[in-house]
Amino acid sequence: MASSNLLTLALFLVLLTHANSSNDASFNVETFNKTNLILQGDATVSSEGHLLLTNVKGNEEDSMGRAFYSAPIQINDRTIDNLASFSTNFTFRINAKNNENSAYGLAFALVPVGSRPKLKGRYLGLFNTANYDRDAHTVAVVFDTVSNRIEIDVNSIRPIATESCNFGHNNGEKAEVRITYYSPKNDLRVSLLYPSSEEKCHVSATVPLEKEVEDWVSVGFSATSGSKKETTETHNVLSWSFSSNFINFEGKKSERSNILLNKIL
Repeated sequence: MASSNLLTLALFLVLLTHANSSNDASFNVETFNKTNLILQGDATVSSEGHLLLTNVKGNEEDSMGRAFYSAPIQINDRTIDNLASFSTNFTFRINAKNNENSAYGLAFALVPVGSRPKLKGRYLGLFNTANYDRDAHTVAVVFDTVSNRIEIDVNSIRPIATESCNFGHNNGEKAEVRITYYSPKNDLRVSLLYPSSEEKCHVSATVPLEKEVEDWVSVGFSATSGSKKETTETHNVLSWSFSSNFINFEGKKSERSNILLNKIL
C-alpha cells in the first residue's frame, strides 16, 4: 500500500511540475529584422540590420519610435507566486546634430502587451503624464540626453533613481549596456560602458515588478527626438540579447513536494 501511495505521489508531482512550469525566455539578436519585432512610430530596421528608432528620414523633428520583441515575456507567475529574474545586454549609438543641445533620449522598457505609443518629447513615447500612474504598468531605464543621466522610471517620467552619464557627447560612440533584475531582492541594476573611452555609469533601485507591471509584458525600446532641427538626434540599437528565468521555482516546487509527501506518509 505504501509503495502504491508513493507511485501515485510521484506521478502527481510530475504532472504538477509540468502544469505549473513557468515560461522562461531567451533570445539573442545580432542583426535585427522586422519579422521578430513590433515596430511603432518612426522605428524601422536598416539594411545593415540595425534598429533605427528615430529620424529615419534624416534630421526629422519631433520623431518617436518604439520597437518590442514580438513574443510576450512572462514576468510574474501567480499560480506559484513566483517572479522572474532577467538580464539584458544591448549596444546603441546616439548621434546628435548639435551635441550641446539635443533631446530627448532612449529607453529600455517593460510595457503592457499590446501597448500603443504615448506622448512624444520628454515622455519618450512611454507615458501620458508626469505624475505616477499605476495604470501605465511601465518600468523603463532611460538614457536621458537632456539631463545627461541614466534614470530608472516606474510608471512616471519622474525617476526613482538617477546617475550622471555623458553618453559619449552624443557623437555616435557605441555604448554597451547591461541591465539585470534579481527578483528575490527586487534589485534592478544598470551599467553602461563606452569601450573607446572606458567611461562607466551605474545606477540601481529596488523595484517590486509584481506590483508595477503586468504578469506578461513586452520588452524593447522607445526613443524620442527634439521638436526643433537643432535638437534632433538619432537612436540606433545595434545588438540585443535577453534572458529571463524563474529562479525560485525549483525551491518552491521542492517545498511543495515535501509538504505533500509528509501529508501522505
